[in-house]
Amino acid sequence: MSSRYTAEEMREMATEAEVIEVYDQFDGHNMYTIAAMLRQAAEILDGVLNEITVIEKMPTANLDGAFENQNVNVARLLAKIAFYDKVKKIVGEVSNE
Repeated sequence: MSSRYTAEEMREMATEAEVIEVYDQFDGHNMYTIAAMLRQAAEILDGVLNEITVIEKMPTANLDGAFENQNVNVARLLAKIAFYDKVKKIVGEVSNE
């Protein structure tokens, strides 16, 4: 894949695909199905990006062993683990395996 598309570009192409009513060109999928696929991918990408933004904005603290700092760092670590689990589930649902 030489080009990566943004979620917004996927939505724009989905809108354009709905205007074109072509059947049997893509293994029997009509353009409405293809548009829905693009929108689904765009929503997943937006969701992942939003969660990354939330995690990146979480506070960090020194690793000095202070109880308060441990709470702050553990909260961020737990958010990252939950994010990993969520992305793993998404990838499993959309995987070809």
